[in-house]
Amino acid sequence: MADELLRRFGLGPPLYLEAAPGGLLNQNLFATTGREAYFLKGYRYVDPEPIRREHGVIQAAIAGGAPALAPLADPTGKTFLRVGGRWWAIFPRVSGEQPPVSELSVEHATGMGRVLGAIHVALAGLPALEAAKFPPKLQWASALAYAEMAEYEAMIAKRPALDPFDQHTLASFGYRRSLLAGGVPPAESFAALPQQVLHGDFHDRNLFFAPDGAVRHVIDWELAGRGPRAWELIRALDLSLSLAEDVEAGGPLLRAFVHGYAAVAPLTAEECEAMPDLYWAARVHSLWVYEEHYRKGAAKTDRVAMQDLHTLQWLASNRARVASLLRAALATAPTPRLAS
Repeated sequence: MADELLRRFGLGPPLYLEAAPGGLLNQNLFATTGREAYFLKGYRYVDPEPIRREHGVIQAAIAGGAPALAPLADPTGKTFLRVGGRWWAIFPRVSGEQPPVSELSVEHATGMGRVLGAIHVALAGLPALEAAKFPPKLQWASALAYAEMAEYEAMIAKRPALDPFDQHTLASFGYRRSLLAGGVPPAESFAALPQQVLHGDFHDRNLFFAPDGAVRHVIDWELAGRGPRAWELIRALDLSLSLAEDVEAGGPLLRAFVHGYAAVAPLTAEECEAMPDLYWAARVHSLWVYEEHYRKGAAKTDRVAMQDLHTLQWLASNRARVASLLRAALATAPTPRLAS
């Protein structure tokens, strides 16, 4: 497969081939030819439209000055091909640091904030017809969440014995039901927040850093969609900067991230106030990891689900605290560009 793909792109046969680490849902490979080293991305999609959108948003980000990594084109100009039953794209293999979350510094947090701000500025200018091609995010509904949880619980009930993931799922769903019964804000309550096309999966594993903490490359744009920019900010803080631990320490990484973002992109106090409730409400309704497990058997995502319950419990008690730190960070940003 790799031989044929590289040949059709005119890159020569692989001299070295290995599975790429990371990546939960796609099939990713590293290949080295007599010319260069490459990253081969084998998409999970049958329909190529999501790939076309991804490559389009990458080009828009690059045109706007963001450090996105463009896919290579074959001799006919195509940036993805179907080979061996999958759609594939080829990207240059990039260099840069990817420190573990525990080693991310204030400089890394500042760099992440700045590059996310640059991405949002670049993608905010997409024409309306182009932006409409990207799927909306965060359109949750409690009734649908109840129905989906009941579906997976019915699957579990048919099993002769429960494994640890089943036990976790039942505990997670029980907790979610208690939250929903107590009242979780509907998606419509956040409709006034500024919305645009987003990267969709912005976190440290999709970034490569320079030694000084600046971001050299941003990868993996396939989940780009339309949604509140506030959601992408708070999600990045949680996934990349150990939000709970950072808040306990007074929020130094949160503050650096917000300062970096506000230096290059608009950010409002209203967005800072809404971020924790928005993220918490979205997480309460988000069941994609359980869908992967019970409908598709994708065990790669199980480790994500096992952390989910702890995050929900922490957010339930600490949203006001996070909002206060976000507002204070924006108020002390060195060169904030406040938007109306």
